[in-house]
Amino acid sequence: MAGAIAAARLLHIPVILDGFICCAAAACLRQVSPGALDHCVAGHQSAENAHGMLLERLGMEPLLRLGLRLGEGSGAALAIPLLQGAVACHSGMATFAEEGEVGPQADLRLSSLARFSRAASSSFSSSRERAT
Repeated sequence: MAGAIAAARLLHIPVILDGFICCAAAACLRQVSPGALDHCVAGHQSAENAHGMLLERLGMEPLLRLGLRLGEGSGAALAIPLLQGAVACHSGMATFAEEGEVGPQADLRLSSLARFSRAASSSFSSSRERAT
């Protein structure tokens, strides 16, 4: 899993982390390189007690807290509509520069969700171009 997450980073593919085992694999990458998970979001927090502690240590806020134990990426799948909405909002909004605003707000670092949205927008656009 860690290898797949690292490869996705190199290919600019966004990743939804799902469950304790997936986050444990991601934590190995984070230990090696602090920015290794900038293309990732935590889809949900599972029912495993250690998962919440691990997400906290990774500095990630889960998009959903459903307490699932279903496996098969079900928490990540449920987070997809939420992320699609975030990508649509992010892609359709004007930037501070486009609106002529300057100052501290214009220089704020992007949140992890905004970084994910940018990666997802780019990835989704590339996918559509390849499909046509």
